[in-house]
Order: sequence, then C-alpha cells, then structure tokens
Amino acid sequence: MSKIPQKDIYVFELGFGTGLNAFLSIIYGIEQNVRIYYETIELYPISKDVWSNLNYGNYKESNYRLFFENLHASEWDTEKFIKISENFYFKKHHSDFLNFNMENNYDVFYFDSFSPDKVPHLWNIEVFKNIYPKLNNNGILTTYCSKGIVKEALRQAGFSVKRIKGLNYKKHIINAVKVQH
Repeated sequence: MSKIPQKDIYVFELGFGTGLNAFLSIIYGIEQNVRIYYETIELYPISKDVWSNLNYGNYKESNYRLFFENLHASEWDTEKFIKISENFYFKKHHSDFLNFNMENNYDVFYFDSFSPDKVPHLWNIEVFKNIYPKLNNNGILTTYCSKGIVKEALRQAGFSVKRIKGLNYKKHIINAVKVQH
C-alpha cells in the first residue's frame, strides 16, 4: 500500500534566532517526505561567529550540517523561496514583525519571540488578531510561552487555546488553533 501524499505545509516563524525550529522542520520534511515552505522573520539576526559554533548540524546524520549552514548563509529578503532540500523551501526576512505584511496563509506559526517581559508589544491581542486571518483553518500557532496573559490574548483573538506538556526544561507550551466558526 502506498503512502497517501500530504499537502504542502506552509510555516511562518516569528524569531528565526539560532535557526533551530527551521532546522528541525527540514529534518521533519525529509523524514516524512513532506514539502515545507518556510518563512521566517528576524529583526536581530545572530552573527556567523555564533551560528557556526552551534552543534545543531551534528544532529542525527552528518549530512544535515549543510542544511543548517544553508539556512544561515541564505540571502535575506528574497522575492522567491530558496530551495534548501528537495522537501524544504525557505525565505527569511530581516524586518520588524509589526511592520511586516504576510503575503501567504500558513498551516503552522511558530511564535518564537522573546518573552512578554522582554518584548510586551509582540504579545498582545492586536498582534494575535493580525496573525489569525493568515492561518489556514485548523492552523496552529505554537509558542513556548504559557503565561496566562498570552493564553487570554490568544483566546480573545479567536484561537482555541490548549496548554500541552513541554520538552526538557519547558514545563508547558501552548498550541492555539484557528477553528472555523
């Protein structure tokens, strides 16, 4: 019996940072044979001195290191997606999210900004209301922040919010789902 092909997955990440979410998404796309179109935005990109010393690329197989390096070495603000692998197409924006116009609709939104204590202007109902229409039905916004004010802002923006068990040192994470009303 052949595997039923899945549709392409569209991902947006606020806060590219070290590139860990994008890198793990590449691995997922390869292992699941799913094509991923991944956009990310970062106002303060880390330097090559920092990312080149991270050991993420050594994860699982040595050939993944090149994918990790290509994420960071790829150009910023290109018009078209850059092919990183057969399953992963990538676009990164060097911009402030509050002044950014998302052109696509997404299945997954990684909200990976610094905490509400550090950048409160990104964690409010207006920001989440702007994201909500850019998610496809049943699209998921996920974040490591599980503060009550964040959960309430997500609910007020229309999301169905669920706190789930976190990984390692993160006790909980939030999955906020856009449900068709």
